[in-house]
Amino acid sequence: MTKQPTTEELPDGIELLDNGRYKLDVYVLDPRTNKRKRKRKTCPKQTTLEQAVALRDALIREIQGEPQPKPSRQTVAGYAAKWIERKAPRLKPATERLYRSILDDRVIPVLGTLYADAVIRADVEEWVIWAEEQETPRGKPYADATLARWWTCLGVLLKDMAADIGIADPTARIERPKSSRKNIREARTLTLEQLGELLEVMRKDFADWYTETLVMAYTGIRAGELYALHWEDVEDDHLIIRRGVSDGEITDTKTHAERVVYLPPLVSEAIKEHRLDMIARQHRGLSSGLVFPNSQGGVRRQWAIRKPLTTAKEMAGIEQKVTPQVLRRTYNTLLVQAGVDRIVLRSQIGHSTERMTELYSGVSLDAKKAAHTKVFSIGGVTSPSDTPKEGGSKK
Repeated sequence: MTKQPTTEELPDGIELLDNGRYKLDVYVLDPRTNKRKRKRKTCPKQTTLEQAVALRDALIREIQGEPQPKPSRQTVAGYAAKWIERKAPRLKPATERLYRSILDDRVIPVLGTLYADAVIRADVEEWVIWAEEQETPRGKPYADATLARWWTCLGVLLKDMAADIGIADPTARIERPKSSRKNIREARTLTLEQLGELLEVMRKDFADWYTETLVMAYTGIRAGELYALHWEDVEDDHLIIRRGVSDGEITDTKTHAERVVYLPPLVSEAIKEHRLDMIARQHRGLSSGLVFPNSQGGVRRQWAIRKPLTTAKEMAGIEQKVTPQVLRRTYNTLLVQAGVDRIVLRSQIGHSTERMTELYSGVSLDAKKAAHTKVFSIGGVTSPSDTPKEGGSKK
């Protein structure tokens, strides 16, 4: 028979009861609070002293928490690979592809081998100089908008990395790369007269595309928002922008927020005529609920309207390129030039930051209507209901 140990022979935290069972009673400082914690437990029958010691040690570990393994040192490339996988579910497909491309071609080749916890501002400044020296396949500097996209991706990556591993933000107080290429973005807008001439050509010669051009020109909405419109989003005097099209798929809006857009009477009437025309032709897209579906009834790509716009602008004698983005920028520019309150403008076109969302969320439809009529004299433009559709280019 095994001799039971005496009280003096028992390890700390272990007591022998009269019934021969071991009782555990441990006091430990909780490392998260520095407070004393106590745990008690009676061991099962037939538990040996050696087993009781093991159970006591397990109780201590339970209070203290298992020690965390020291993380291995990772590079910027290693962190970036995990970062994009974590980010991907919340990104639109096109944005995810853009970020992956920028990481692969513009970030990893320059910063990828650096240890993440060793990146400093000097490394980012060197990257900025490198980015500004890059050239397109045609040997020209990259456009400012392109460099801005590279910087946005890198900036978000490095800020997240700094927060995750506990280092200072290496992008702090560093200016983004600037292109040496002449910026002609501001010139790429139409005058009010050019816009009227373009719309007249679209109405007469591209009747099938006229309504969607009119909507973009007189509301400033994005092409992706236009082609995600459902009939439930259309009211007599406004549109509710709830969705957008990205890479042929309907997602949420670019700003991840809904907004109400003022709809001028001319545009409202054109949309109604468009609906009647779809019914008369028994368009395949009627069942989808989309306002502007493609010829097969599905979701239209944002670039679909570019060809008719290009031909129409040539017929109108407009030299510069005309795209949905140019129409949106034109709307924005005309309202700014007319002195329209910028919060009202942001509320109409959805060109906002999260900081501005709360400010413009209460802008009334009447304020948006006033802003529109301050710029556009729509009474002189012929409504599509006054002129039969003819000579239109079929979609």
